Order: sequence, then structure tokens, then C-alpha cells
Amino acid sequence: MSTFGDMKTRIADELDRSDLTTQIGLEILTAIAHYENQRWSWSEIRATASTVANIPYVAVPSNFLDEDSLKITISGDYEIMRRVTYEYLDKIDSGTDEAEPSCYAFYAGQIRLYPIPDAVYTLTFSYIGSQTALSADADTNDWTNEGEALIRARAKAAVKMNYLQDAGAMAEAQGYALNRMDFLCTAEASAYNSLRRKADMKTSTNTIQAWCI
Repeated sequence: MSTFGDMKTRIADELDRSDLTTQIGLEILTAIAHYENQRWSWSEIRATASTVANIPYVAVPSNFLDEDSLKITISGDYEIMRRVTYEYLDKIDSGTDEAEPSCYAFYAGQIRLYPIPDAVYTLTFSYIGSQTALSADADTNDWTNEGEALIRARAKAAVKMNYLQDAGAMAEAQGYALNRMDFLCTAEASAYNSLRRKADMKTSTNTIQAWCI
């Protein structure tokens, strides 16, 4: 299993530079931040939380990036909740309406439920979530394994541009920018396309549905 330290070492070896370990680590983290909001097989997460009677707010999971759905369990059955705006809840919420919640809004790292829960309910979040942050060399996550080629390629290109002032790397990145493609180098584009195909296959049903006229 590849680690944060392994990736830094490999990039340093490929660049033939042993004096840029800190800078390489920073660019690895920047590359991860660049891609972590996209959907990948390892970023799809489910988590539960419990409401508190008479309290309309519930904290979202700490690694929450973007939502797919929010369900509430009522009498043993799942019900999909409806997302609305915070302003809408301000208009309709009198502050005393207590019942089974049916809609919600995001605000300040929390969700606001309406009606206000009249009891304890289980909420199930389905969402895109971030990986455990890399810090120590022994740290590992899916970005240092399944996403290793993608992150390594982007981080290495960034080091070449930002610290080595590599004219070839700058020209390559500019070429992609002129074509409105969010890559820094061909190796990154190739790794992204390969990883994207794998991710898309895992989210496809690979079935043909019958239909009639």
C-alpha cells in the first residue's frame, strides 16, 4: 500500500531532486484538493446522525463535501427529505412547528430541519466526502493508492513549474489552459481519463431496460 512518503519519494526520484521534499508534499496536498470534490468510487460515503427533540439543527459529517441525498427513518421506513433554501425555512418556520421533519437546508456546517423534530429520528447522509488528510509520511488513503498516478502527475508538474521554473512544463500547462482543459500535463490528463473511466463503470448499471411503444 502506497503512502504519502512513498509518493513524495517517487516524485523526488523522477525529478532527480532530494531538496524539495517539503514543496513536493505541499503540491501533493494541493493536487488532492483540486480533485477531491469530484465523484470517485472511494468518495461516495454514507453516514448517520440522530436528531434531538425540539432542536432543528444537526451537524453534517466532518468530511462532507457535497450531498447526494438525505433520508429520515420514520417507523422503520426510509423517506427522502426535500432540500430547500435557508431563506425559505425562515419564511415558513414559526419556531414552534414540531413534527416529523420533511425538508432541510444547509447552513454553517449544519442542516436545519423543518418541521422541528418532535422526537429522535435517524438521518442517513449519502454524500461525497473527503479522505483522511495526509500529514505523516506513513499516512495513506485512496489518493495515495487508487488515485496515485493522477495526484503524482499533477503534483510533479506543479513542482516543475512553481519551484524549478521549467519552461517546458509551463508551456505544456499553458497549452491545456488555452484549450480550456484543467490539466497541467499529458501524464495527468492520461491518468485522469483512465481513472474517470473506471469510476464511471462502477456507477453504471451495465443493463438494458425493456421498453415499449
